[in-house]
Amino acid sequence: MKVSKKMSQENLASSQSAYKLRPIAAGCAALMLSMASASYAQQAAPAATPPAPTADQQEAAGLQSVTVVGIRRGIEDAISAKKNSDMIVDTVSSEDIGKMPANSIADALTTLPGIAAQPSFGPTSMSGRASLLSIRGLSGDFTNTLFNGRELASTYDSRAVPFDQFPAELISSATVYKTPDAALIGQGLAGTVDLRTLLPLDFSKQVLQFKAMGSRTSLDQDPVEVNRNGDTLSASYIDQFANRTIGVSLGYVHLDGPSQDEQHGAWGYGATGAPGYPNATSQTGGNVWANASSNVRDGVTGVFEWKPSKEFTTVVDAFYSRYSENDFNTAMQGGYGFGSVTNAVVNSNNYMVSGNNMQIGGGTGPVLRDELDAENDTTSQVGWKSIYKVDKWTLTSDLSESNATARQNTLEMYTGVFQPVYTNFTSNPFTGVTLNSPSVNLTNPATVSLGDAGGWGQDGYDKLPVTRDKVRELRLDAKRELDNDLFSSATFGFNYTDREKSNNTEEYLVDFVGGVKTPGGQTVSMPVPANAVVGPVTLPNGPSMLRVDPQTLLNSGLYKLVSNNGVGDVYAKNWEVDEKISTAYGQLNLDTQVGSIPLRGNIGVQFVHSSQSSDAIESLGVGGADNANPSVESISGGASYNNWLPSLNLAASLPYDQMLRLGLGEGIERPAFSEMSASNEASYSPTTGLFTSTIGNPGLKPTLSDALDISWEKYFGKKGYISVTPYYKYLKTYIYQETNTFNFTGYPTNPGVTPISPYGVATEWVNGTGGSMKGIEVAVNVPLDLMTPVLHGFGVFADASRGTSSIQTSSNGTTSESALPGFSSSVANWQIYYEGDNGFAIRWKESYRSSFLGQIGGFADDLVPSEFLGYHTDNLELSYEFKNGPVKGLTLLFQALNLNNPAIIQTGGTNQPMQQIDYTGRTYMLGVNYKM
Repeated sequence: MKVSKKMSQENLASSQSAYKLRPIAAGCAALMLSMASASYAQQAAPAATPPAPTADQQEAAGLQSVTVVGIRRGIEDAISAKKNSDMIVDTVSSEDIGKMPANSIADALTTLPGIAAQPSFGPTSMSGRASLLSIRGLSGDFTNTLFNGRELASTYDSRAVPFDQFPAELISSATVYKTPDAALIGQGLAGTVDLRTLLPLDFSKQVLQFKAMGSRTSLDQDPVEVNRNGDTLSASYIDQFANRTIGVSLGYVHLDGPSQDEQHGAWGYGATGAPGYPNATSQTGGNVWANASSNVRDGVTGVFEWKPSKEFTTVVDAFYSRYSENDFNTAMQGGYGFGSVTNAVVNSNNYMVSGNNMQIGGGTGPVLRDELDAENDTTSQVGWKSIYKVDKWTLTSDLSESNATARQNTLEMYTGVFQPVYTNFTSNPFTGVTLNSPSVNLTNPATVSLGDAGGWGQDGYDKLPVTRDKVRELRLDAKRELDNDLFSSATFGFNYTDREKSNNTEEYLVDFVGGVKTPGGQTVSMPVPANAVVGPVTLPNGPSMLRVDPQTLLNSGLYKLVSNNGVGDVYAKNWEVDEKISTAYGQLNLDTQVGSIPLRGNIGVQFVHSSQSSDAIESLGVGGADNANPSVESISGGASYNNWLPSLNLAASLPYDQMLRLGLGEGIERPAFSEMSASNEASYSPTTGLFTSTIGNPGLKPTLSDALDISWEKYFGKKGYISVTPYYKYLKTYIYQETNTFNFTGYPTNPGVTPISPYGVATEWVNGTGGSMKGIEVAVNVPLDLMTPVLHGFGVFADASRGTSSIQTSSNGTTSESALPGFSSSVANWQIYYEGDNGFAIRWKESYRSSFLGQIGGFADDLVPSEFLGYHTDNLELSYEFKNGPVKGLTLLFQALNLNNPAIIQTGGTNQPMQQIDYTGRTYMLGVNYKM
């Protein structure tokens, strides 16, 4: 610790940007010194229990060391990892090779305490797949993801990782670290998820495994491009050669998983002005979407392990995932007019719940919109890790590179009937609007025409954003075993990460070749080509409408692409961020005894030097209503800063197989890359006569947090456990958007245009004051035969967490308080299972989370916040394994996902009307797994 203290003094003296040694660091240092003094009085006392397994021993304790199989095997592996860890962790382990208990790793992780998922959302559709994870009430931006211990690139414009892109069949275990640790590089503020592939020399023999499953979705939107049926195929191969000095493992997964989405969206709520009910309120407009998605994912892993001696091991591992999604979305959109409504019914809250002859979309009728959203993502990582042991030293080197690319193409095409349309309706502010019996046939190609029925100034729109992420990492570690009754070993090391992230886009107006408007200002419309007609689609709780193929229309020769890249908000979407992080750490690993109580853990500190920079475009609008053709110039910025991150983890072994843990430390979470962009979009509004701007901040520093975790755990051997874990996080800083008055003197305008004032408002990402979050997690994971042998094979795994959070933000001098993004005050999971000795197994799983501020894909191709109501999901799994006979090793599998088909509802807040509601339907899967 003297070395760490000396380093601290030297850096504080040499760098004004270094943070001062915080009280929590001083507290850890004092505790460490006092423990060192106490060790002299204990050196003669023999250890009451064998030393805890080292991290290497834990990692090498392969699946073949477990005698049970199936569900219980996975549970016991996870319990062993939790019990042997020095930190507070939760783990999910594969039940068998290639048989993780979920479709993706996201589904598996949501069974752990305090972890909730949010489905994958785009601007117009929802897949229903668990994608973003919320750990202890913090959004996905506060969770860092590692793959085999290394930082992983992301296809999002932030640091959040879409977990649904990782096939569960290729992951042997996933651990969630909930407390800081000096040796854990790349840790997140909410938690750190480490996904691990297997090591082939952990197995005693060759293993071959194959899995094939078919799937079917319950919804049917009738798009000819998407089949309701899908399939999953996987294969795993593990082998050892050269007298077990060489090991090889290969895994491959192919998933073709279609999904469906029924969506209702509200434009707002207000007075209807209806005859006889001028003050009644109702939904004032909306969208009704019928969406279907084709989702194809291919994943490959490969591991080469060479261990010529007990002293030396080297491992090369690689992961590659290719994901393609094609969303075929059809919608009717328009404002609602109540001037001709008859037979209106108004409830006691003065809300109009039904009526006849409501007008949709004004004089030209509703916009009939067809959209093709295509996305192609790739994620890869290659790593080379070598371990050399000599005497009491263990030396480790690790070199890796991770890449991610997301290419999207969002093509919108508009049609309409170009005449007034009236319909009957029922309306509920919490479940949406039902439309029926329209006055015009919306499915007739002779009635429906191409064109700008909404008066939006274009006949379609095309966006092609591309996000790229590259992470290069080098890590060097040294571990020294100590002959000391207090500290078993000392570990220190260095890690260097170079990360480059960029976002670029091209956007186009899609207009008729002859122009958008006629000289008289009337909207141009054209007949729908016969080869572009797909057929009628029935909208959810709405009428049927004609569906057309956007790509066929674009290729028809009727349209031209008009670049929209010269618009200010499009310029702002183009940026690059470069981040270089150097981390040095030192840690002492504790293994001693206090009285009769064995005590283990670690105490250490990280010193982190960060250097970041961003290149982008500054666009200065000159007065156009759409900020077209602004004055632009390149702009760049950056920052350099230091952080000291002390940590302490203690685990005391109490009588009756109990554990008491303490986690204490400082953590950081770096800003999202889009927030660190140097872009500045400034525009002048002819309507208000004022300037406004939206500014990124390449000088943003991380969110800082002090964390305290306590965990009491009661184990029943390795078969089960009960745990109670209270936690508290104090966020010393927080990143948010702040709007303040700004002096725009010198910004250009059109000739003859003078702003009414040089002062306008600027919205910028800033480091502000923070807040806090606290809560408690309770988990029970026990086989029921602990109570009575009659219940042999039955088991229960349940967890619940409850907490609160608050942050303070400021805008124009006004301070407000709100919950943290992604925070659910209540999260619960429970599953009951039966696994008989005859090979039959069944598992029922339910997950619940209360309302939260989630993240969805925005129209600017970024993640934007949205309020969600709470919901729960039900899943069922059945399997039968043949234990004997000619088909020994064959397992029949059945899964039913999302059985209750919950409504996923976005609102303006608790007890507020819905803004959007989605149903994704159920998915049924049937297949076989065969292991040789």
